Amino acid sequence: MKKFLAWLLFVILVYAFQSSFMPLFYFHGIGPDLLLLVTGSVGFLTDRNKGCFAGFLFGLFEDLASGTFLGINTFTKMIIGYVCGIFSKRVLNDSFGLPVVASVLNTVFSFIVIEIIMLLLGYSFDWLAHFQFKLAPLICYNLVFAWPVHCIVRWMWNKTSDM
Repeated sequence: MKKFLAWLLFVILVYAFQSSFMPLFYFHGIGPDLLLLVTGSVGFLTDRNKGCFAGFLFGLFEDLASGTFLGINTFTKMIIGYVCGIFSKRVLNDSFGLPVVASVLNTVFSFIVIEIIMLLLGYSFDWLAHFQFKLAPLICYNLVFAWPVHCIVRWMWNKTSDM
């Protein structure tokens, strides 16, 4: 129970940091998705079931806190946590390239799934403009924060593993 509460507090702090401090550095309303990075890191550090569960909780928390369509972030982060968890035993967790490459792939996957869901809901938009003005800055931000977030998550995982 202590471990769950520690992780819940950690996620609340990450989301509070993302929603209160990070908007100071947003580019046209776009900033890093720190919970996406945390989900990928948790998946890599654990296994597919825990990664999927973490993605579900992180995405649900983000959906409830942000007021967007309920379930979009939950769905995408759950899949990302599951897929990253599949690769958890096959990759080196201390590798610098792992969280960086995974952040790009996770960001692109999440963006495409959300855009497809928005199209299925009947919204129309210019794909090229969204790729240029939403996805490109999001990838850049997530690239910058991928390694520090992975190090913090790994530190948190090591601290809570002996609880």
